[in-house]
Amino acid sequence: MSPKRTLGNITKYVSNLPIPKLDFKEIFKKIEEEKERPKLKVVDIINLSDKELERVYYYYGAGKAFLEMELSDIASKKALIEDVYKDTFADVSYKIVDRRAKEGLTKLNKEGLEGTAFAESEELREYKKQMREATGIFVRVQGELTSYDSMWKTLSRIIGLRTKDKKEYSI
Repeated sequence: MSPKRTLGNITKYVSNLPIPKLDFKEIFKKIEEEKERPKLKVVDIINLSDKELERVYYYYGAGKAFLEMELSDIASKKALIEDVYKDTFADVSYKIVDRRAKEGLTKLNKEGLEGTAFAESEELREYKKQMREATGIFVRVQGELTSYDSMWKTLSRIIGLRTKDKKEYSI
């Protein structure tokens, strides 16, 4: 089965889950209208009013949810690419070993086999490139998520401390 077909099946499965799909377009509409990615300023949150704190908390929560969803999507694609790469590498290396055995040539060591496989297979080089890109994207998005998660937790603590003694929030 091809990677595109597998990705299509994964997308179809996720699309058919019996829960509403999260849609972030309204929350982040401004991003689509601007040319550059806007910045969510890390401000002196201690001095924000309750209303301002609520708004910032909302954006960090929405960003966190979006990045979690995005990271899972990237992870599934990355895993698929890695799996196809391993299968292709196994196939190409088997053919190389078999051909060399028939020609009476010596066995290649691991590095030699890998180099020969890359030299002979454009498909293998392309999958390796895709794996590198997917890994880089995964690490960057994971870093963004960690930042959003940290800020969201900080805001949660501040809100908790502010509401602890307020009559309208007490049980």
